[in-house]
Amino acid sequence: MSWGVANHVHEGRAAMNFSEWGSYPARKRTALLEKLCDEVREGKMPLPKYLWLHRDARLSETEWKAVCDWSMDEADRLGSR
Repeated sequence: MSWGVANHVHEGRAAMNFSEWGSYPARKRTALLEKLCDEVREGKMPLPKYLWLHRDARLSETEWKAVCDWSMDEADRLGSR
C-alpha cells in the first residue's frame, strides 16, 4: 500500500509541483490550473482509489465549484488565457 501512495505522490509531483510553481511559465501555470478544474469537475480528483478508503473526502458540488472558481480566477490573473 505504501508503494502505491508513494507512486501517486511521485506522479502528482511530476505533473504539478507547487515547490516549482514559481519557475513555471505563465502558460504552463494556466494550463495546470485549467486541468485542475477539469479533473475535479469530472470526478477524477480526489483519486477514486483514495476515496475508497476516505469516503468523506468526496467533493460536493459546492466544493468542486469553489476549486474551479479559484483556479479559473488564478488563470485569469495570470492573463494568458
